[in-house]
Amino acid sequence: MPQGFSIESDSDTGPGSATQVTVEERVGQSTSFQVRYPVEAIDGDLPVLSAPGLEGGKNLQVICESDGGLISLVKGPIKGQHVHLQHGPVHGYVDVYGADGTSRMDREVQQERFEATESSVMTTILNRYFDVVTGLGLAPSGGKSPVLIQSETDLRFVRKLARRNGRWLHATSTPEGIERAALREMSLSKDPVAELVINHQGANLDTLDLYWDIERPTRVVARQLGLEDKKVSRFGHHPGASLPTGGQQLADVAGSRSVSLVTPVAQSAQLQGRTEALLDEARWFIRARCSTTVHRLGRVLQTHDVVGLKGMGSRHDGLYYVTEVRHIIDAMEHRMELELSRDRWAGGLL
Repeated sequence: MPQGFSIESDSDTGPGSATQVTVEERVGQSTSFQVRYPVEAIDGDLPVLSAPGLEGGKNLQVICESDGGLISLVKGPIKGQHVHLQHGPVHGYVDVYGADGTSRMDREVQQERFEATESSVMTTILNRYFDVVTGLGLAPSGGKSPVLIQSETDLRFVRKLARRNGRWLHATSTPEGIERAALREMSLSKDPVAELVINHQGANLDTLDLYWDIERPTRVVARQLGLEDKKVSRFGHHPGASLPTGGQQLADVAGSRSVSLVTPVAQSAQLQGRTEALLDEARWFIRARCSTTVHRLGRVLQTHDVVGLKGMGSRHDGLYYVTEVRHIIDAMEHRMELELSRDRWAGGLL
């Protein structure tokens, strides 16, 4: 893999060698790709523009090296092209755009009625699009299964169900081309895959920007409309024991900031789950942006990884969750522009 990456296509007739690849990953969104090919004139035509492997709907897969092995950054259908030419001797490029397999889920509005658990519904839908579906075991809410009405695309429906359970839909693929879907929970409880270092020996970062914002809810005032008795019940919920301990978390820094949640649910346990999901999403009040290369770090980072950060002082050193990665790969290097998130300071988890 002399270029540091390879492109796999549905077509046996490849379009030639790509010169640059950009892959953008972001928690809660589809992973997108842009693959650049040179445009050259052959017998008075520009054959790359009509290459079978670059037609709309065809799959492209980006594979790269990491830590001595191969990983797939993205696999999914092509959705468009951008062609750039310069006048004179034909010289230019074509950028081929696409996204992971979740993009297929967003093409048709579906009208369906389900009487099953949310896990079962999401599994049923995702099995239509992916080879392997894992990690959908949500905690049961008790009682009979609720009635779920879908009147949107499969992608929007599954993301909505996942998000109100504190999960994020994540599509991946293996180097062999097997497409997978899973629900991920943002957590710093797993081991870091790498350490990002600045202003210390062995530094692998040149710059780092860190932001924190405490204007976000730390408590939910929830009201429930019973679907059977139509009665309204109220209760308050704060993170408490549902959040991991250690360091100063959002409520310790910001104090009380409440938000109202009014929603119809079948059982009170479902309402509790939604309030916990809301607070779990809000608690990540620290963000950091930085960039590095695979050569300096020694491996590829992807969303939902956990990394250590060193060189930001006692308050901000510790574990961070990778929420965004922009990969820019060419023959010279594999650069990664990162966004990290954290839910605490001063004490950390390292």
